[in-house]
Amino acid sequence: MSDILFFLCAIGIFYVVLEIIGFVWNKVASPRKENKPVESQYTDDEIRMAQYLEAKARSDTRYQVFRQMMHDTARKDDR
Repeated sequence: MSDILFFLCAIGIFYVVLEIIGFVWNKVASPRKENKPVESQYTDDEIRMAQYLEAKARSDTRYQVFRQMMHDTARKDDR
């Protein structure tokens, strides 16, 4: 019985030590991660161009749908 109790206490102490090491590691490693400046992957001009192209694509799609709808309506009226 005492062997089982000793084993459980050893596991408990080992777990507490690992938690303390993890806590200290996170406190030491976190400031290093926060100090890194984040560089933008794209320039502002590239972002604006991408936004413009996306808006143009949406506009072109709406225009094509409108043209198709008008074409279909004209075909129905011709009958």
